[in-house]
Amino acid sequence: MKNSVLIILAHPNTSSFCGTVAAVLAEAAGKTGAGVSILNLYEEKFDPVLSSDETVRRFSFDETVQRHQKLLSEAGLIAWVHPDWWGTPPGILKGWLDRVLQPGFAFSFEEDSTGRFRRIPLLKKKMALTVITSDADASEPIPAVDMWQRRVFHYCGFGPAEVLILPETRGSDYTERKEFLDACAETLKRLMASEDESGASL
Repeated sequence: MKNSVLIILAHPNTSSFCGTVAAVLAEAAGKTGAGVSILNLYEEKFDPVLSSDETVRRFSFDETVQRHQKLLSEAGLIAWVHPDWWGTPPGILKGWLDRVLQPGFAFSFEEDSTGRFRRIPLLKKKMALTVITSDADASEPIPAVDMWQRRVFHYCGFGPAEVLILPETRGSDYTERKEFLDACAETLKRLMASEDESGASL
């Protein structure tokens, strides 16, 4: 179903602020009439370890990985929600990226006449949003932003795509958190409204 949004939550505590963000994104997407699916990686006990066999054959026989790839293929917009841990996503999400966004599914390589290999993004016309909660202040750079923008989004062809940072969440009060949640909902709706310009299917 092209008219759908896939939300991927990577936080061990569902009642965390990340969990609230995921719920708000789901509600905002639902109000547009889009179908919504949520993957809670910790609740599913997703195995983040990419085995040597999986690396060699570049294909997973794991039913969970295959199900996640199917949901991703059917979605017009994918939203990831995770905390900033040491400048990176939690290990379970990094492993998810390794196992789900595999060569042949998310990207491929094509050899040209000179023998050089050219990357072919395979997830074009899919919109993407990553929301990162952080205890750092807004002036501190978060390495994960570069990973999402220049690696995941660019490499796989996602677009339009955005990364939204919610800084100093630990010390934030009710008003500040409401502003964060409103920003999440508005960013999602803005991306979904860009469908006509981008040609993405939602």
